[in-house]
Amino acid sequence: GTFYNIWYNKWSGGERTSRFSREKAKTRCNVALDAGETKADKMPSTYFCLYFARGCCPFGHECGFWHRIPTESDPVDATIDVFGRDKFNEYRDDMGGVGSFNRENRTLYVGYIHINPDMEEIVKKHFGEWGEIEKIKILKDKGVAFVTYMSSLNAEFAKEAMSNQSLNHNEVLSDSLIYIVRWATDDPNPRAKAEYKRKAEALAAQAIQKSLPAEFTLGNTDYTNKRPRMNYNSIPDQYGLEGYQTPLGLEQPIYYDQSVGSGDGQNVETIVAPTESVKNSSSIQYKTSIVSPETLETLKHISQNLHSTNIIPTNTTSEQKLNNSALIGLADYDSEDQESDDE
Repeated sequence: GTFYNIWYNKWSGGERTSRFSREKAKTRCNVALDAGETKADKMPSTYFCLYFARGCCPFGHECGFWHRIPTESDPVDATIDVFGRDKFNEYRDDMGGVGSFNRENRTLYVGYIHINPDMEEIVKKHFGEWGEIEKIKILKDKGVAFVTYMSSLNAEFAKEAMSNQSLNHNEVLSDSLIYIVRWATDDPNPRAKAEYKRKAEALAAQAIQKSLPAEFTLGNTDYTNKRPRMNYNSIPDQYGLEGYQTPLGLEQPIYYDQSVGSGDGQNVETIVAPTESVKNSSSIQYKTSIVSPETLETLKHISQNLHSTNIIPTNTTSEQKLNNSALIGLADYDSEDQESDDE
């Protein structure tokens, strides 16, 4: 016998695949005709219309839910489905219903498909209407298909839209071939598990990257540096060479005049003021230097005073004294032969 479970909102017991336990859906959603703007488009946050997905919404443009297909820009909530219904801790025994929040499921199990050579094309044609499909796996001998969507939102929408439907009216031989749609179980293949883990980690990393500020994500092209790079090719250097940039640490050239002499015959190097072209080029270089122009001018003024007041002293007297003392020492030295002759 059968009994009704009020917790899961379904009939339990009896033959699981009985033709009398399922009824063919009387309506089906046609996105090209049924989709459109509703009152929900003016609301900050809402959900998709469950009756629109089943093709039987009586409110039309007055509906308070979205009448469209989920897109990539729609937020994903692990605790509720695309229609705003709360998910459960575990899946139902028949893998139907809303689903579980412990695992993101993007794969639908489609059973009781009429066996024919074009099963994959027919499944792709009808299920591709509800979102982008990642892959389709067909078990032709059993009349079963596994449809994996790129987003879990599209999988949740397609499950309600295609429940108790038929692929094509001409392909259905009897009411007993109305196929069922439910959530697929985990793939026991180790390679599939590793692929699922890799994609889950990639999605988690992408979500973390989006939550970080722009300055912490190198891939964000909207971020601009606080110190933009300068076009050095447009700035002439201090020597007047186009396309050449003088290093920032290089000091400004100091010109000396060798024609000025001192009273004792020694040449004194005097600083000559740079020309106007050098001043202009140096002012351009000051703009790109770390040290301020006022500091550089102060250092230059101090260096000019030092060179103008201090004359290099001559140490001729001390050098002559050293030479005389050295010669006297050599003259006082007696050889051993001379000492023997004196004796």
